[in-house]
Amino acid sequence: MDLSRFCLAVIVLMGVLQSDPIVPQTGDWQRIVPLHSSRKDVEKLLGSPSEVLTNSVLYRTKDEVVIIFYSNGSPCGTKGSQWRVPRDTVERISVTLNRGLPLSQFNIDEVKYKRKLGGHRSEDLYYVSEEKGEVLRVFNGEILDLNYGPRTSDKDLMCPRSGKRNQAAKP
Repeated sequence: MDLSRFCLAVIVLMGVLQSDPIVPQTGDWQRIVPLHSSRKDVEKLLGSPSEVLTNSVLYRTKDEVVIIFYSNGSPCGTKGSQWRVPRDTVERISVTLNRGLPLSQFNIDEVKYKRKLGGHRSEDLYYVSEEKGEVLRVFNGEILDLNYGPRTSDKDLMCPRSGKRNQAAKP
């Protein structure tokens, strides 16, 4: 994957899922929104996935691995149900970069993100925006993982008593 395609992939996962992007938005990627976009929307924009898993798909590139998790459509109150959305609706997106990108390259307004330590390693630093449904994992000043899930504005889609408002990622 060349640098322009890599940048476009990062734009998808950073800029298109929020109202005030970290990086500039471009193209049709802006349409992938957790709890609102469907599998059909994703495949129209991204093409066929590298792998199809149970309720998720995986896109591999030379620069990252992107996993898109879909709703299984179970009604509230059944095992695994957290959101009142149809089957094959995007629930969350997880991106693991093969090489970290310097945090300084991103225009992150740190006032809008909570910072949390711990997780995979005690030295990991997470930037969390529940409002935007974003969790960025940083180690040694580099972003390693980007996770996107429901925004706080989607709370009306949450199953009663699911107890998990934002499923972007858990530090």
